Amino acid sequence: STWYVAVASGNVWKTTNNGTTWTPIFDNHGAYSIGCIAIDPRNPQVLWLGTGENNSQRSAGYGDGVYKSIDAGKSWTHMGLKTSEHIGKILIDPRDSQVVYVASQGPLWAPGGERGLYKTIDGGQTWEAVLTISENTGVSDIAMDPHHPDVLYATSYQRRRHVWALVAGGPESAIYKTTDAGKTWRKIVKGLPSVHLGRIGLALSPQQPQVLYAIVAASWGESGFFRSPDGGENWRRVAIENIPPAQAGEYGFAASGTGITVFGTNHAWICTGGSTARVLRSIDKGKTWTIADTPIISGETSTGIFGLAFRDENNGVAVGGDYLKPDQTNKNCAFTTDGGVTWQLNEDSPPTGFKSAVVYLPGSTPPTLLTLGTSGTDYSLDNGTVWIHMDTTSFNSVEFSPSGTTGWAAGIRGKIAKLERK
Repeated sequence: STWYVAVASGNVWKTTNNGTTWTPIFDNHGAYSIGCIAIDPRNPQVLWLGTGENNSQRSAGYGDGVYKSIDAGKSWTHMGLKTSEHIGKILIDPRDSQVVYVASQGPLWAPGGERGLYKTIDGGQTWEAVLTISENTGVSDIAMDPHHPDVLYATSYQRRRHVWALVAGGPESAIYKTTDAGKTWRKIVKGLPSVHLGRIGLALSPQQPQVLYAIVAASWGESGFFRSPDGGENWRRVAIENIPPAQAGEYGFAASGTGITVFGTNHAWICTGGSTARVLRSIDKGKTWTIADTPIISGETSTGIFGLAFRDENNGVAVGGDYLKPDQTNKNCAFTTDGGVTWQLNEDSPPTGFKSAVVYLPGSTPPTLLTLGTSGTDYSLDNGTVWIHMDTTSFNSVEFSPSGTTGWAAGIRGKIAKLERK
């Protein structure tokens, strides 16, 4: 029932009642911009906070280092790294709460600062830079093997913003690995694009931690999604080759207008936004992808596909902006009955307006679709053929409990709503 939310430009928030009410817990300290928060796995009263959002836009807020709380956020102590300015991630050794790793991207508008991967073995009293690349390259992401915590992976990101441009990559962006808790590091880039890389997102399988996944931004259209079966020794591009290069940017693939939906163990679908909006389909766990033969490949005037939902391996719905095909206004919904091979535009689409999320309510009979966006919330009981308008409130995303009786919707400017199915 207790959650913590770190906001890029607005404090740290805590709820103790599953999100019914929220309390700000970091109002009176040195930074309003937050990059990440971590809970000590051995003691949930102990929190670590990294200030300064890990983004690169001109309006990005910066921080003043790392803070620690030993009373679940009631009070905070500044623990150093004041010139880090932008912190991407904090990891705590599950064997020893005194050992903490901090990924510092470093200042955005200037070189230098406390930039790289830092480690403490005394609970933050002292810090050691265990991975330093250069004055313009920091560490954006880190991952730890849960079975062998001395094995860590780190992604470096060469980045500098100027008034006239953003340098969002270069020869110093890479993935690194250590097997001795940060004493020594080596690059693990075999199979990754040989061109200049940008920001890299990293994750590992908790069940099989030797299996790694990386979403890589790269120059010359080489961005992609990569998998390593052997702890990063070898990488292979396993998916998303068909996503247009324009959709791959500073953050890997654009968060707005790109989504992935997985059903069962083999089927997956990806939707992309912008003028090259399309749906990609895989039936072999992401090894290969095909572009759907569909009228929702929209052309230059499209606002894109922004929501995708499947209730089984065959029946799915896609929603988007004011239209999903040129010269067919108000057609912002399409459906498939063959697993995404072909799609048809609905004649009765949800009311005109940008739609950013669609979901099947778990356990609903008949299957109930819910779609959200700037024009409000609508629902359908017949796989999207006919829609009923519910509410005019603007929301961007929604998640439901496994039973489908309770959901949470999120909107702009921190708006959160609780949904209950009667």
